[in-house]
Amino acid sequence: MSRNSANLDVLRAIAVLMVFFYHLLEYGYFSERRVSRLGQFGVLIFFVHTSLVLMMSMERNSGAVNFYIRRFFRIYPLSMLAVGLVTVLHIPSHPAREYASLGTFNLLSNFALTMNLTHSPMALAPLWSLPIEVQMYVLLPLLFLLTRAKHAIRNLLLAWIALLPLAYFQPLMTGPHNVLRFAPCFVPGVIAYVLLSKWKPKLSWLFWPPFILAVYAGFQLFDPHGYGWAECLALGLAIPFFREVQVKWIRRAAGAIAKYSYGIYLFHLIAIYYCFDWMTGPTWLRIAGSIAVTVVASVASYHLLEEPLIEYGRRLGHALAPPRPEKPLVQTVSMSQ
Repeated sequence: MSRNSANLDVLRAIAVLMVFFYHLLEYGYFSERRVSRLGQFGVLIFFVHTSLVLMMSMERNSGAVNFYIRRFFRIYPLSMLAVGLVTVLHIPSHPAREYASLGTFNLLSNFALTMNLTHSPMALAPLWSLPIEVQMYVLLPLLFLLTRAKHAIRNLLLAWIALLPLAYFQPLMTGPHNVLRFAPCFVPGVIAYVLLSKWKPKLSWLFWPPFILAVYAGFQLFDPHGYGWAECLALGLAIPFFREVQVKWIRRAAGAIAKYSYGIYLFHLIAIYYCFDWMTGPTWLRIAGSIAVTVVASVASYHLLEEPLIEYGRRLGHALAPPRPEKPLVQTVSMSQ
């Protein structure tokens, strides 16, 4: 398979669009017919995608030091910008709420992405998933070691099963935004990483987007508590089965959305707030304005902040821990994560 995985770009693009359009459906013209839990499932897709892509990153690079340096410069600069913006401009954490000052302690917790540990309110609603992802980074290098052991798939499936009772009971004590609650959503990405080196894709890419939507339908119909563990496992097991998308315009569109997805994720609620609270005119114009502002903000933030600091983190990580020679064990992807 090629270095650029269009299928993974499609997966990430669908994830961020689910989150974006859930909020537009919630606050826009179609609010009465909104699709519940659309955004929640989009975040679960992110967790599967993230763990898979980071396994590939650890394969190409040397050691935990390199990994954590690159992750810091990938995650924190843009999240800190978003927290700073909503604080300085007095933007509410959610368009349906009033702005409330966080106080110094809670603000620092938002900058550090530790809100689920300090039980601090979110400066911006989409930030809820980032502490979970950051805390999962502690476990991902250990899971990477499992991928190098014998019977990796069996061991990972056993790990997934063992995590289920922890995922169920731990949030009852600490609240829903706990890393253990979502651990069974990360492990399937690791399983997909191993399977990519073992299974040859045979199914047409035409079935890949419908499969993702079918898994979402199962999440809606058969997972009333919204755990998403089985659905994430289904995605992880299915990723290696599908051949790569070959249609150029789909590859380009999915690649562009995936490339700017982090900015879309962080800034879309800010755009919705300004366009629905400050703009006048018909609702369709406010929706169009929300999309336009989100596009401008995510593209500008990527080229002015994300991309330079991602490159700086890459160079710093390589200087402190030089990467190993690349081995073509599994597909690698473009920098959309």
